[in-house]
Amino acid sequence: MLNIGHRGARRLAPENTLDSLRIALEEGADGVEFDVQRTCDGELVLFHDDHLGRLTGRDLPLRVVPFRDLRRLRVAGPNGSSAAIPHFDEVLALLGAGRCLANAELKVDVALANGTALAEAFGRAAAAVEHARWVVSSFHRAPLERLHQGGLGFRLGALVESQEGGDWHDLVAPVELPLASVHPEHALVTPERMARWREAPWPVWAWTANLPQHWERLHSEGVAACITDDPGGMRAHFDRLRPRG
Repeated sequence: MLNIGHRGARRLAPENTLDSLRIALEEGADGVEFDVQRTCDGELVLFHDDHLGRLTGRDLPLRVVPFRDLRRLRVAGPNGSSAAIPHFDEVLALLGAGRCLANAELKVDVALANGTALAEAFGRAAAAVEHARWVVSSFHRAPLERLHQGGLGFRLGALVESQEGGDWHDLVAPVELPLASVHPEHALVTPERMARWREAPWPVWAWTANLPQHWERLHSEGVAACITDDPGGMRAHFDRLRPRG
């Protein structure tokens, strides 16, 4: 089962920052997951929330702030740490030379219905990456459909959560879009759903599992990848279980 750092290593560094991605890989993650959004002036940045308050203390939606102003803000992290909001180009530079996996989640702003524009900007920015190492996922259909129509060769993943809101709610049946994987909230992984997903066939990338009992259950169910806040802990846990000699 692949070990994928959720927003990097967010227990040790500010989430979705270069420090967080770098630490996750240093801790032995097979790859990193991160969130990509488009600013009002068309730049791609790594940031999860649609509002800046939780992570920067600014009472503003991200959609109204141009990149030059976002760049002045600091993302708060554990133990008083902070870091800049990365531009997507910086992430490409960080990951480009390595062999790690990258899972880019495209965060659609529902108020702007910007999924297509986000996908087009992402496709242009990431056109030169080694597509076999990248999975592009979203809770929404529009950006994945646009990437597929563009014929750029990205592997596409549908994000599934227990609460309704995204386009892939409780996805268990094949869809018209050629998905490469399904990415459910880890509590949704059951033997019954795993059987349906295998029929599709879709490898399963489960999120966000942070406890040893979660990792072991997902492994026993045949999950292909676990997206975790604690990639170092997950690596150490399975290393301890591995036979010696």
